Amino acid sequence: MAVKYAKPILVVAVVVALVAVAWGSYYYLNLARPGFPGSSISYNDSQLQAAAENGKPTLIYFSTQDCPTCLVEDRVMDALFPDYNGTVNFVYMRLSSSNGKLFQDWSVLVVPTVVLADGDGIISKRYDGYASESNLRTDLQGLL
Repeated sequence: MAVKYAKPILVVAVVVALVAVAWGSYYYLNLARPGFPGSSISYNDSQLQAAAENGKPTLIYFSTQDCPTCLVEDRVMDALFPDYNGTVNFVYMRLSSSNGKLFQDWSVLVVPTVVLADGDGIISKRYDGYASESNLRTDLQGLL
């Protein structure tokens, strides 16, 4: 008689385990992590600290010198800067030997990476990879 119920119990146990893993993964991936939406700006750099003190929204741009996509993103930043200078903090982080830890702390695995934070320092948006000018303009308008 125990053999008759063994298979359904095993199936239920596997389904419960899969649901638990899926829920745990979803919960973990949606935690506010440093550098991701919902978290506060990590002020482990003097530029970031200065930006945080004036209460304006902040755009943080992580790039490297030898990144072809960063060259395209540089043009986007050049187009945005004149229109938002004074109302948005622009913080440029180009990878160097002195700030590699900062890239690690912010989980920058892909360049370019653009992070947007509101005036209270809460991160609202993150682009890992190219961010279009129109998307950034829309996001910045939402923060003003």
